[in-house]
Amino acid sequence: MNNARSFAIAAFALVLIAMSARTGWASITPQAGRELLAKSAPAIASVRVTSEMVMTIEGREDTPEEEDIELAGCVVHPSGLIVTSLTGMDSATFYQDLWSRFETVDFKFRSDIRDVKVRLDDGSEFHGEVALRDRDLDIALIRPRAPLEKPVTALDLSDPAGLEILDPVLLVGRAGRQLHWTPTAHVSAVTGVLTRPRRMYLLPGSEDWSLAPGLLGGAAFSAEGKLAGVVVIRRLQPIGKEPAESIFVILPAREIQPVLSQVLKD
Repeated sequence: MNNARSFAIAAFALVLIAMSARTGWASITPQAGRELLAKSAPAIASVRVTSEMVMTIEGREDTPEEEDIELAGCVVHPSGLIVTSLTGMDSATFYQDLWSRFETVDFKFRSDIRDVKVRLDDGSEFHGEVALRDRDLDIALIRPRAPLEKPVTALDLSDPAGLEILDPVLLVGRAGRQLHWTPTAHVSAVTGVLTRPRRMYLLPGSEDWSLAPGLLGGAAFSAEGKLAGVVVIRRLQPIGKEPAESIFVILPAREIQPVLSQVLKD
């Protein structure tokens, strides 16, 4: 009886090990995460966007106000080309979604970008310009206004990782000025895989992100340490009178490659 029980326990343990290897459970250890963060941080920048925000109430335009936003950005080419979340750069979208909950007053928001400043991991900075906007992908590509003096460290998009539901991911970002541009990381998991209109990986809700600021616009890596994509926002169309909602997703690196090639050709 004891031998049979021991055999059953051993068999169950082997099943768990096999499942762990297949699904990646607990495969991103703290040490592995720290090593991957140290390796990838040089290619994660801080993007500071200065915009002029204009609010219109019942057709009357209010006085424009200047607003600064900081989010992470991924260096995707040694020339200093950066990819980040377009929604993250545009505070008007955030405010519009927020105020859409109030049906009694007609609010409209518009933001015009006045300046983009990129701070790299080594502390060097350069002024950038938006080279391309893609609202369907929720990405903006930012390039230096003037050529950089030397090539910078960039992420490798040539051999991206594919993810499946429940696969663990390491999200790597960078906090803003108030937190001294500290690199940040968060271990998460894919909660769903969208296949239409294009492949995207769903992430848990924003309530899980309070401990790791600066992840929007940052990079997502597989348990094997390969780049999977960039963290962006997918806006959901409102149903009936329900307000618009936004969710965090990983945009696969494969979706970014054609857009990057287009900008490099220009």
